[in-house]
Amino acid sequence: MYSISEERGRIVIEDSDSGYRLKLTHRDQYIWRVYFKVPLGKGLMTVSGRNMKDYPPECRRIETDLQCLEIGCGLGAFLPYHAKRLIADSPLPIAIDSFDYSIGKRMLRYARRERIVPAVEGRIEKLLERTAVITDQTKVRLLNVPLRRAMRYTSLYRRADVIIDNFGALHWPQAEEGCGGLDEKRERTIDYLARLIHPRGVLLGNGMNPFS
Repeated sequence: MYSISEERGRIVIEDSDSGYRLKLTHRDQYIWRVYFKVPLGKGLMTVSGRNMKDYPPECRRIETDLQCLEIGCGLGAFLPYHAKRLIADSPLPIAIDSFDYSIGKRMLRYARRERIVPAVEGRIEKLLERTAVITDQTKVRLLNVPLRRAMRYTSLYRRADVIIDNFGALHWPQAEEGCGGLDEKRERTIDYLARLIHPRGVLLGNGMNPFS
């Protein structure tokens, strides 16, 4: 069941069952014209669809024989971009994100069908195309779980030649359950990234970069 409201120049579509909110605006002054706010811990996490220009420039030049892992990929452009470049023997890129792509896809389709904000229909279409690639297991190995749960897959340890993590690492501690304060949980997040990356691997991203 969806409800529609207006909030500071944005149209908000909310899914009452999941708590997911899709925010749309035709105003150019906003960084994101189409994005989600989704429940995370006791708050809300932004799930955006960053374009390739918003990734580190090195992301355009990653060799196709390297194992890439994007953490908190959301609806970003990197995985679809990299997947198109792969050749027969290339390892599939790995994605870790707890965002429910089925819910997101239904909400985007609803906004497109109902023409809620006609000015962003092209953007909605682009995000739906990215969703199709990210959730296609022949193109991307998606672990649709929080980072902490993904750490159960020990086959991932020391495997990533390149980890792309923009602002995802800032959100993971909020999703951590159990004892310990936020600083302690952040330390655990850094430990997770250290376990995933190859000894000669590199971390690319903005936000929290514990290896810089």
